[in-house]
Amino acid sequence: MLKSFVLFFLLFCTLLTLSVNKHIRRDIFTYKSEIWGDKAGYYIYLPALFEYNFDAQKMPAAIEANTGNGFILNGHTIITKYPAGEAIMIAPFWLINKLVNPSDSPFDKSYHYTIDVAAAFYTALGLLLSFIIFKKYTSIPYASLLCAAMLLSTNLLYYSIDETGMSHAYSFILFTALLFIGINLTDYLSLKPIKTLISLGLLGGMIFLVRHVNILFFIPVLLVTQNSLSEIRITAKKIFFSKISTIMYGIMFLIVLPQLFYYYYINSTVSATPYYGEGFFYVFSPKILEVLFAPENGVFIYSPFLLVVLLWNISSYSFKKPIIFMPYLLFFSVIYLYASWSSYELGCGLGHRSLVEFYPFLFLPLANRLNKQKISIIFVLLFTLCSFYTLKMMYSFDGCFGSLDWDWQQYYRHLISPVK
Repeated sequence: MLKSFVLFFLLFCTLLTLSVNKHIRRDIFTYKSEIWGDKAGYYIYLPALFEYNFDAQKMPAAIEANTGNGFILNGHTIITKYPAGEAIMIAPFWLINKLVNPSDSPFDKSYHYTIDVAAAFYTALGLLLSFIIFKKYTSIPYASLLCAAMLLSTNLLYYSIDETGMSHAYSFILFTALLFIGINLTDYLSLKPIKTLISLGLLGGMIFLVRHVNILFFIPVLLVTQNSLSEIRITAKKIFFSKISTIMYGIMFLIVLPQLFYYYYINSTVSATPYYGEGFFYVFSPKILEVLFAPENGVFIYSPFLLVVLLWNISSYSFKKPIIFMPYLLFFSVIYLYASWSSYELGCGLGHRSLVEFYPFLFLPLANRLNKQKISIIFVLLFTLCSFYTLKMMYSFDGCFGSLDWDWQQYYRHLISPVK
């Protein structure tokens, strides 16, 4: 326990230091700040609830424009299309800051730092849980290497210290906790079924509240370590269709209920459509190549080590076991889902952000493989090169690609631009 706490504390302090180092030089009310655009849309629940009593007339003048129009003030109503889960997870840190700095406005610098603290905390906790998960399948050195690879050679670090107001650091810990339950699911259901279902209800409700669409991936992450399809069916029946399943569904409903009240508040109906004008416009012509390989936010362009991991697993595995095929099934499902969305590139960011919360799940087959064989020098070399490349891009990237999908000249300008 002490070693785990020390590891968590070191990770948290490191991530927070990197985050503050980035944001201390940035002004508030700019597109690089923690409360801007989408990030302001996630955040607005906190000042709306604790400071302004959900009355738009009480909010500072021009606050919409000053925070990138991430929410709308309409009469007395505060409208945001983003769900409340991230704000709920930030709330403990936000309230502590309110006690420490009672004279600060909810849009002052101290509240921006509160978001950095929350993102660093949840990412550090997610990395610690990932280490524990990987350690169940491989040695401590290999588990450490996989965690380092997740953090340094993908865009996880970017969304943990740079875009801290986005939802991905918060979804990351939720799915990692779900995976932690998943790898121990058989024992948990046998020894403490009620506590397990309560935990699953809490996680499922929060996963939905942070990013609605992610609830689609609740089942594959939970059942990944079952030994066969028949075992998946048996376990799924115990969780979702047994007499005590209502415990899980009840907890989920209670967690989601405040969001339904909010939708009623803005539209006087719980059937509100928060993403009006957006949708799955490319269902029959998904932009898969763009999502994977385009210089504007392509998955493998900015996190090439993920391609190494996926190909490395394919090279030596049978796809009969769920621990092998389910991560690939999730990967292609996520890619297709976002390739069908109207804004398939997901706006500004370093690489496509759809997979950030699923990295422990995607790295799990590799941990399982390293239980049976040693890692090669080539793999370590690729990890090192990819990490340097991704870190370089992160520290020289301005935040937005600034051109069309396939503009390789713009990508080259980013590639050779100096570190900032």
